[in-house]
Amino acid sequence: MFKKAAALGLSFALLAAPMLAHEGDVPKGVPHLDHVIVIMMENHGYQQVIDNPNEPYLNSLIVNKQVNLATNYFAVGHPSLTNYL
Repeated sequence: MFKKAAALGLSFALLAAPMLAHEGDVPKGVPHLDHVIVIMMENHGYQQVIDNPNEPYLNSLIVNKQVNLATNYFAVGHPSLTNYL
């Protein structure tokens, strides 16, 4: 008899829980993005890229101020796997 009562009580609790739960407002659309950051040459040091004749396109973007240069950006650890987590 106890097993039947316990099963009935459990069944009632499982069925009643969704009725008492309150779902918040459902967001609509994609929120506005304030910043988009693309990191290029992340496996090279600053001095390996800036003014390097083998990187003419990237350096032209920097010189002509077509991109922002993050000069105060530091990694969490090395190798770079920890920076992706």
